[in-house]
Amino acid sequence: MNMVLVIVSIFLTGCWSHYELTDLVFVMGLAIDTKQDGTVQITTQYYKPKGGKINSQDIGTTSFNVISTGDSVLPAIRKITGELGRRSQWSHMRVILISEDTARRTNVGDLLDIFYRDPEPRLTASIMITKGTAQSYLEKKPTLEQTTSQQIMRSKKALYKYSARTVDSNLLDLGKQLKDKTGNAVIAYVIPNQEKGFKVSGSALFKKDRMVDKLTGDENDGYLMLTNRYNYGLVEVPCGNSAENKQKNEIVEVTAFSSNLKYQFVKDKLVVSVKATAKGSARELKCTAFDSVDAETAFVKKTEEIIVDRMKRTFEDLQKKKLDIFLIGNRVYQNNETLWNKIEPEWENYFSHASFDARVTLNLENTGTSAGKPVFSK
Repeated sequence: MNMVLVIVSIFLTGCWSHYELTDLVFVMGLAIDTKQDGTVQITTQYYKPKGGKINSQDIGTTSFNVISTGDSVLPAIRKITGELGRRSQWSHMRVILISEDTARRTNVGDLLDIFYRDPEPRLTASIMITKGTAQSYLEKKPTLEQTTSQQIMRSKKALYKYSARTVDSNLLDLGKQLKDKTGNAVIAYVIPNQEKGFKVSGSALFKKDRMVDKLTGDENDGYLMLTNRYNYGLVEVPCGNSAENKQKNEIVEVTAFSSNLKYQFVKDKLVVSVKATAKGSARELKCTAFDSVDAETAFVKKTEEIIVDRMKRTFEDLQKKKLDIFLIGNRVYQNNETLWNKIEPEWENYFSHASFDARVTLNLENTGTSAGKPVFSK
């Protein structure tokens, strides 16, 4: 029996692919732009390995970019092989960047079709929309990471996790959103920045495979709260309307947030309600002193009202744009297919005229010090 296992194990060894490492070059990122005639231009960023240890002086030197064009993405990719003399390997790709101009003029589903069919690219690869040409972002030097592609991807993930100012979008999320009943999608948005080269800020909104609008950072906060994806963030609480306090804001750090969005139809009118719970701490106090239970209660209530207002403004803005990015339409279909088939042609009107109500319960866990008032107050 032992001899049989030894013989079998000999035939099970080896690599999954017949390509040698020296035959491959690894893709880190891809930028997609389109020319006026509809030609697709791709900028592919490859990893360039170096021998020995990599130090801070090597930041930005461990990659190189190759530009190619074609009638679509795949022909443009195939042209690169002849230039490099190696086959592109896509399983390590970190990010796909698409210029806003391309996203507004081109069917993004058709543009990215190859990445959903080919077995190499991972559906967890990040996808983002750029203000200006996508190519220009891969030409910028990374701040900390070894490649620009990795830097952009990490910046997006950190901003989503710690500031709630964008979404953590990838190929899988985009595909699922475009295939749902409304066909609306939300993708991270990146803009130029003079100091750091680029800055992830807000999100791009898609309707039926094309970009139609954007969410600001504040609106993105509200969107994540409404969809139960808000992890961590800051809430600014104004001090008051007096001349002394008008320019002052106090800060509540939200460390946990959970929401539940529900819908119902009342006399053929869509009614949407949200109940949320939050945990947080007072991190900057400039005018409030928690010297009594009433004072703390008033501060908590004021913060709750600000959170509710943020969610309400985001929902109402998207109603004006007739963009159901909350998957409410999808839930109607899942719960009652007959009803959905009846109202689907008029769904945008149902959504845009829906009534909305939100309630938040905040648990203020601490104030950072035992004093419970501004540190340097008299």
